Amino acid sequence: MFLKKEGYCENQHPMVDYLNAHYEYCYLESMHYINSIQETTTIITGLSYGLDGLESNLMNGKVLNFSMHSQDLYYDFMHIKRAVLNSQKRITQCIITLGYYSFFYDLSCSSNKWKCLGTYIPLFSDGHHAEFARSSADEAWCNNKEFIRFYHSFFEETGSFYGAAISREHTVLGVTQKGGWLSLNASERDYEAYQLAQKHNNHILHKETYNENIEIFYNMISFLIEHNIRPIVTVLPSSKEYLRYIDPTYKEILMSDLELLPYCIDFIDMNEIDLFTDEDILDSDHLNYFGAIKASVLMDGVINNII
Repeated sequence: MFLKKEGYCENQHPMVDYLNAHYEYCYLESMHYINSIQETTTIITGLSYGLDGLESNLMNGKVLNFSMHSQDLYYDFMHIKRAVLNSQKRITQCIITLGYYSFFYDLSCSSNKWKCLGTYIPLFSDGHHAEFARSSADEAWCNNKEFIRFYHSFFEETGSFYGAAISREHTVLGVTQKGGWLSLNASERDYEAYQLAQKHNNHILHKETYNENIEIFYNMISFLIEHNIRPIVTVLPSSKEYLRYIDPTYKEILMSDLELLPYCIDFIDMNEIDLFTDEDILDSDHLNYFGAIKASVLMDGVINNII
């Protein structure tokens, strides 16, 4: 999972340790840095589906991926606003990746709310509904110029979250240790998908989160339209087992809310496209690298009005 110190001189070892300890923050902060020095054409936001399912390096134009594991719409919008306002040139497209349950999900109220402290408070000085006290030590690691130059250089070279320091497979160790999704038998895949879908199905009880997220989403789309940026909303493919168990009410609500938008936007549900197979699946609801290649090529077609 971690970047190895071999290949780096000894005085860089503390910087490698820093990058490993704050990898998600370093990645996202670096994407904003890169955006500020290049003429970005397309940005991607979303939770892990966007991070795993779209490879910006494989897409035409200068594309930056601001997606992250467990990220919610609140922070998606914050990334969008910062990226648009700090870009060197007008961004022309914004790909918003969603899970069917995204309108009912709030990172700051979830079991992963600690990510607000480690990633989003340093980035945006905003923990949303999570309250944490920042220490002087927190400020110090965010402002070490030598460390900043090191991780900026690392992500300028790689251009991707995945690579020398971490692989997709490491993010799903339970499945990986069993040999990967294809190595699981039918009952094992069914069990994995059922457990995850049930966890996601519980979000539908979060009515207040839904109401807040609808407002956030509508404001996000309005912001993009006002800045002449084309919104492309997409749901990336999941396993057929996961789709069997995820509450279909989520999709009904999502489609209804998209139809109520006062704007014309592009929407693509890649689960409805007969292109992806079990060989493209990383775990119950994420794509592996080969699946990401397919999804990225498909999204390029959408962006260029070929599809």
